Amino acid sequence: MSKFSFQTPVKHIPSFKEYKIDRVSLLIRIRDAGLYPFEMLDNWYYCTDDDGWIEIIPHLCLNSSLYKPERRDCEWFGLKAMVNCHSDYGLNGFGLVIGNHPLGRHGWNILVTPDDLWMFEPNDGFPESGQIFSIGGFGYDPERVLI
Repeated sequence: MSKFSFQTPVKHIPSFKEYKIDRVSLLIRIRDAGLYPFEMLDNWYYCTDDDGWIEIIPHLCLNSSLYKPERRDCEWFGLKAMVNCHSDYGLNGFGLVIGNHPLGRHGWNILVTPDDLWMFEPNDGFPESGQIFSIGGFGYDPERVLI
């Protein structure tokens, strides 16, 4: 059998400040925002500030041509952006949100800063994609969080 050799692609990682938040503090913040976690996956959460997220977010937008009904739909975009953020930037303070959108049930992302929680639409087919917005912004009505 042949042995495969893989070369890791070179990826530019923007510089950003990193912050650490404990699970209980983040859980309280999530609940105070009126959201309910599916699960808190870690004991410590790593995030960045607004300036850091502004550098990272453009790299987490996904091309809408990847959409396939019931196979690669909204929650897939949110999960993929979440995995990309965790693997590429080491920031697990970026999770999946399930809730309602003016177009129906929807999945998108939540991101943590040292002081706030923000929303992010990873599918570049939505006008708000690439923007960080407040909870409830653009008609996004979050319910559950996986972080």
